[in-house]
Amino acid sequence: MLRAQDAEVVTFDSRNRRTLATICAANLAYAFSSSMLGPSLPTIMSALSLDAWEVGSIASVGAVGFLSVLPGGILADKRGKRKLMVAGLLIETFAYVIAGFSCDFYPLLLGLALFGVGAGFWEVAVSAFVPENFRDNPNGAMNVLHSTWGIGGFLGPMLAGLAISASGDWHLGFLVSAGFLAIAASIAHTLGSEGRAEVSPDPRLSRVISSMPKGAVAALALGWGVELGLYAYLPLLLESERGFGALEASAALGFLLLMIAAGRMCWSRLSGRISMVKTIKLSGILACASVLATAASPGPFALLPILSAGFFISSLAPTILAYIGEKAAPSGTGMAIGLTLSAASVGGAAVPASSALVAGSASVSISFAFLGILLFPIFLLVRYP
Repeated sequence: MLRAQDAEVVTFDSRNRRTLATICAANLAYAFSSSMLGPSLPTIMSALSLDAWEVGSIASVGAVGFLSVLPGGILADKRGKRKLMVAGLLIETFAYVIAGFSCDFYPLLLGLALFGVGAGFWEVAVSAFVPENFRDNPNGAMNVLHSTWGIGGFLGPMLAGLAISASGDWHLGFLVSAGFLAIAASIAHTLGSEGRAEVSPDPRLSRVISSMPKGAVAALALGWGVELGLYAYLPLLLESERGFGALEASAALGFLLLMIAAGRMCWSRLSGRISMVKTIKLSGILACASVLATAASPGPFALLPILSAGFFISSLAPTILAYIGEKAAPSGTGMAIGLTLSAASVGGAAVPASSALVAGSASVSISFAFLGILLFPIFLLVRYP
């Protein structure tokens, strides 16, 4: 009997499978498009003759636009999650059309800022949509959804690099991404016949905040920041202190993203057999050990703990989001996710910046040890309401 119940927890009915496939397809296009700037930036710098502050502005303006998660959460509760998902993808499409046709710094900056706004709307709406529509197994659905981020993050830079190598022009990647995003918006629009959630009544902020597990919010800020820190500094660690070449280091980052995608698929099934809190504790402490092992491993031996870190850290963000969505007041799921993602954005800015300071004063290996240590409090934080 226990086995039958376990199996029931980790499977979806045909209606839920169609809904999950739809949002995964849209999220894949979003993930693919989000990875366009990195491989295009060297060509953009050369073509537009950008100075240091302009490069910094281009790199950070999307994160500023992403602060739309907070008003987006309120809109999701008032107007409906599906509508905001479609709106976010359409804003991203328009943003990349502007970027793809820009021949100057300011139109490009505007396009990237608008993409950040659309990304915030999409992220908060889809993260609130999942707990409402997959009540039997929100964590499994959230992990499957987030696995597409790793796949898109792996494919996007490869295809962008091929396009730039073939044409010498960075515009094409943004325009192709705009086409994918437009298709994704039309796909998300079909959720009108699949999604079960209805528009929520106007929630009270105090009620939403009181229903949120504060420890889990802090845990997500740490986990999100460490994950972004791994993305940012892994190539630097491998090239400067482990003897990897540029191509080998880039490949290692790609494999890390693939391991994160594979890990989320595995956790979507494994977490159905234990509680979400136990999943967060287990993945947090093992990710901590793996990142610390990466900091201590010499030369090519660092690759194994890197992949291990990707597998274990992969569960943190989707599981915590699913947990917060489940605990939030029913009328304020979107607002709760918006507040949570706002806190995560602070962690996503503060943790990599702090790690860079550690690397500058010591070494990149020490900064990785710092990232690993920051994962340990997650084991304790998630225990508290």
